Amino acid sequence: MCKKNCWQSGRSQRSQCSSLSIGLSYISHSKTETHIQHSEGLRLLRLIDARYFSHVLCSEIETEACGRPFFTNRHADFNISHSKNMIAVGYVPSYAPSDFTPCIGCDIQFMDERKNMDGIAKRAFSSAERQFLVSAADSVERLTRFYQIWTFKESYIKLHGLSVFDMLKAPDFTCAFFQEDSAFCQYRLGNDASERYIVCCMWKTPNCAENAGKEARPEICWFSESTLSCRILRQ
Repeated sequence: MCKKNCWQSGRSQRSQCSSLSIGLSYISHSKTETHIQHSEGLRLLRLIDARYFSHVLCSEIETEACGRPFFTNRHADFNISHSKNMIAVGYVPSYAPSDFTPCIGCDIQFMDERKNMDGIAKRAFSSAERQFLVSAADSVERLTRFYQIWTFKESYIKLHGLSVFDMLKAPDFTCAFFQEDSAFCQYRLGNDASERYIVCCMWKTPNCAENAGKEARPEICWFSESTLSCRILRQ
């Protein structure tokens, strides 16, 4: 569980720098506004970016035609997500041959009990995913499963520069085998009903098949005074 407060230096809970990171920040505001979330996301991105490219003063960011942001002067990629009081930044530098372009998608969601959960599942989830949802033992597990599927799909469409209307194009969450060129990891943050989140990151890999069975877990980095408990759900 990620309990250690490491906001002063941005150090992670792992002893060595990983090839990819998830930067997290908890904003202690009773009413979180979009501009605050946006500013905090950029702050996290600058702090994570400096850990890998400290010799470059400023990273330049532009936007693809689909709206996906990207670095113009980095062989690295990032993705920012926010929900309620949490900000998450997925970051991946180049850790492969120079002809490989790193790419990452990240999504974090506060586990709110939506009234239209079944309607969303009917429109955006596969039949196997809907069955996975209704087979939950209780309402708490059902809520967790819903947001596991949702953040998985959101990460996929953000990885590929798609829109929320392309949810059904994402792979089936219930499949045991994922795509050969991609990997993903999910975490549950917080235990209290008032502060519970799921964060998911999905990234492209040079050859996922060669790395089967090897650890491919992102480095969790907290950049806020307040932190939440953290446990892995799936990778």
